[in-house]
Amino acid sequence: MTHIPATLTSQYRARKGRKKNDIVDAQNAAQALIANPDLPKFALGAQQRALQDLTHAQRKLSQEHQAHKATLASLEEATSPVRPILETVMKILQEQLKVLLKHLQEVVTS
Repeated sequence: MTHIPATLTSQYRARKGRKKNDIVDAQNAAQALIANPDLPKFALGAQQRALQDLTHAQRKLSQEHQAHKATLASLEEATSPVRPILETVMKILQEQLKVLLKHLQEVVTS
């Protein structure tokens, strides 16, 4: 895989007066690669990989938290035995989301 700088694809897009979209960007990336065959191979850096992992986990935990919140709101009985379980899970998710945010801030800062 080759790294194609965004500036190259934007140059091709600007020449043709096109708006940004995935199909146009794929075509522009292909044209940039053909016109610049010596572009360096793409290598995902350690920080990029860490950011991907952390943001993926953060997104999944946030979705899970929202799902539990919706389930909790839909419970008809205030005394449902499910309520304390969901509340505990949500508390743990909130704590872990804070830990993820701290790690994200550390990676971004570095």
